[in-house]
Amino acid sequence: SGFGVAAGVLLAAYAALDRDTLQDTVQSRSFIYGSGSGLMVILVGAIGLAGFSLAERHDHRWDLTGRKRFSLSDQTLSAVRAIDQDVEVIAFFGSETAERKKFEDLVKGYTQANPRLQVRFVDPMQEPLVAQQYTVTTDYGTVVLVAGEARQRMEARFDEEALTNALVRLRSAKDHTLCWSTGHGEPDPDDDRTETGLGIIVLKLEDLNYKIRPVQLASEGVPRECEALVVARPLTDWMPPERESLAAYLAEGGRAMVLLDPAINADAPDALAADLLRYGVRVGRDVVLDADRNAQIRESDPSLLLISGPGYGAHPITRPLKAAALVAIARTVSPVPE
Repeated sequence: SGFGVAAGVLLAAYAALDRDTLQDTVQSRSFIYGSGSGLMVILVGAIGLAGFSLAERHDHRWDLTGRKRFSLSDQTLSAVRAIDQDVEVIAFFGSETAERKKFEDLVKGYTQANPRLQVRFVDPMQEPLVAQQYTVTTDYGTVVLVAGEARQRMEARFDEEALTNALVRLRSAKDHTLCWSTGHGEPDPDDDRTETGLGIIVLKLEDLNYKIRPVQLASEGVPRECEALVVARPLTDWMPPERESLAAYLAEGGRAMVLLDPAINADAPDALAADLLRYGVRVGRDVVLDADRNAQIRESDPSLLLISGPGYGAHPITRPLKAAALVAIARTVSPVPE
């Protein structure tokens, strides 16, 4: 193909440099009614075939929409590029269905990001034996992801989030256990109905192979199977044995995510916040207010913070964020230098 491209460039250069002679030749009677016209047809056809071949080998698409509606998110691209084994995506759709067309458009971005993903479309009505092999009983849509002996299925949703989650689960050979502290008035991890519940977050974590295990620190401590402990908004303070149980778990290499409401009254539970000082984290007994009136959403409530752009700082967690974060009633958290 390199010689073909070089030949095409040289022909174009010749046509540009000697265009007067070429123009006289093309306009001559002998060229028009003779073999010259046939040669031009062959030449144009060859150029068309060469262009088609190059486009097919180096297929790429550009998203020119203002909001990048047809581009994959940074999180998806990171997950796809991390795939280090061959993955076959077998998409069972009817030949002319709208769901198939939408999935075709979506999955092109994945295969461009990582050639180790191969896509095969199967019409279950036309290839019933293949559908039977993968236990597909409907033509409304089923996607099976295969990597070696591991498999994942998609049957209800076929959008970017569902496909990326399926790829993440496919790469992970085991569930990851997140322990959820209970017994201090924390939100129920199964509550996805009330405004204060965190069940929606738990559902998202479960889609990524995380298993949530509620634990009572007073009676069982922190189980060593916990890859991390989530302490979510306790309303009553931890007892000293519970704080020592956390210290022992962290000393053995454990990890914890501690979500504490601000201490906005004198009797607020704050012993756990003070105990975090032993790990080099100072949690202020205060409330953060936004002094910039231009950034305030409501002038009457400066404790409602809107953070965006440079306010995120340079951190791997916040670097991919494209939208603003709304923080209601925050308190200061800072590292202890010593």
